[in-house]
Amino acid sequence: MSATRILTVADVHQHRALLMELAGAVECVRPAAVAFVGDLLDSNGSGPGMAGLEECAELVANLQTPELIFVRGNHEEDNRPAFAWLLRGKGRNIVTLHGECHHVGATGVLGFPCFEGYEVHFLKPTKRWQRIRWRGCRMCWTNTGRPPA
Repeated sequence: MSATRILTVADVHQHRALLMELAGAVECVRPAAVAFVGDLLDSNGSGPGMAGLEECAELVANLQTPELIFVRGNHEEDNRPAFAWLLRGKGRNIVTLHGECHHVGATGVLGFPCFEGYEVHFLKPTKRWQRIRWRGCRMCWTNTGRPPA
């Protein structure tokens, strides 16, 4: 069985140069998915060398990968819905993880969004989330309640 390549990226903060470098890395690595694991966007969204929200969405939409995965960081509180809307308008969807586990092939990506230090609500089961043991992980939460086959 061949390995599933997932390229993980953090703390881009809409910097144009980093987004361009990312495009080159995706072209080189050819991952099955790119997982943005916090602060792809920036709450300020403007400044020297930063791409605006629409340009950032364009650069991300053009990444040559089948899947885009997103875990919200502490700088994406207000602009994430508009960013997702812009991506959909460019024909791309993004999987947003909010305590879920998303599978790319046999590889799971688990995402707990940043709530500025208040992630403890993920430690107790609710109707929506079920605590499970999964392939050697200490614990994972998923809305399916089952590990992959």
